[in-house]
Amino acid sequence: MRITILIQIMAIVVSIYIFIFIYKANDAATLLMKDDANIITKTNIELPTESSQLFLSSLTLNLNPLKFCRVPNFTLPRIDDLTNKTWTFVMNYQCESPQYKNFTERLQTYAESNPYNSTTWGRRKYPLPPNKDLIALGNSHLRQHLQALICQFAPVIVDARFEGKKTPDIYIRFANNSTIRALINSPVEMAKDWKSLLQERYTSKPLMDFDAFLLGQFNNGGQLKDIQNTTYYRQMMNMSKNDKDLDFEHQAPPNFVEVAKYFSKGPIVFASNYDSTKRRQSNAMDVLQAMLDMAPAQSVERFQGILSRKYIPFLDNDECGTDDFLGVGWCHPKGGVSHRCNGYGGGYPDLIAFDIVESLFKLFEKAESVATDTK
Repeated sequence: MRITILIQIMAIVVSIYIFIFIYKANDAATLLMKDDANIITKTNIELPTESSQLFLSSLTLNLNPLKFCRVPNFTLPRIDDLTNKTWTFVMNYQCESPQYKNFTERLQTYAESNPYNSTTWGRRKYPLPPNKDLIALGNSHLRQHLQALICQFAPVIVDARFEGKKTPDIYIRFANNSTIRALINSPVEMAKDWKSLLQERYTSKPLMDFDAFLLGQFNNGGQLKDIQNTTYYRQMMNMSKNDKDLDFEHQAPPNFVEVAKYFSKGPIVFASNYDSTKRRQSNAMDVLQAMLDMAPAQSVERFQGILSRKYIPFLDNDECGTDDFLGVGWCHPKGGVSHRCNGYGGGYPDLIAFDIVESLFKLFEKAESVATDTK
């Protein structure tokens, strides 16, 4: 009897020691995970998840690298044309120089260490959730955002169509049946009734049938004296003279408030110009203020503003700009009013494309979460 009691006491003592050992081991592992997570992320600012989760997810980052666009052109499928079943998509504003090489090395280093870096930022398989349709309107800076995005997701594109010089009319369908329809520097922005013109001449369906809206800045019609000597200005003026529905000289393009009031269905993401001029930046800030003013009236968070110059201060204020649309530029460090270089090292537009995709996913997720909670 005594032996049995002794054995039971010894078993209890051993169990206690085993429990203490496991607890200490788990505690040590947690501390190690926290330390490693801090080293890998290099920041503790607004971390999106717990440290242990960051540690585990960071192990996959090197296996799933950021989707920098590193090619000057690539081939895309075209299923609606029996005579030519592919497109050659050219990445404009290519650069190649020691300055460009140095810039992209700093760009990639920063991208891997900035607070936005995660297992999804710049690493998603698709730019949109399944079966979602995106409409995009803006100028040539928005085209650069979209060119980077298209290049990043080229392997999962199943149909592509481009119309007009400098690809002002873009249609892309991805393997998850999501689509992007974009109009760049198009007559829509100077139409007396831009919503009707958009449907009748381009989309063949109402704006409200789209799931999300990507809005860029516009060149603002003939109200701007600084574009009167450009090819763009002359083309738009000629269109207006020959089309009663257009008035480039007097008609203001759609603004954010107008878009948000009409397109009340889903997410709206605004992405500004790269342009450093005070006027452009002031216009971009006006859009962000309008988002803040309208946000309280929304049943679900659906606005996101992206200031496309946000990363430049972290890159030594290097603009790496070029205005060589088809040729090869050299990466001007003070090219603040220029477009941005692309090339074999990627380019600044890649970061903004990462932001656009991430913003769209986050807004869709919030909308679905609210819809689930209200059921």
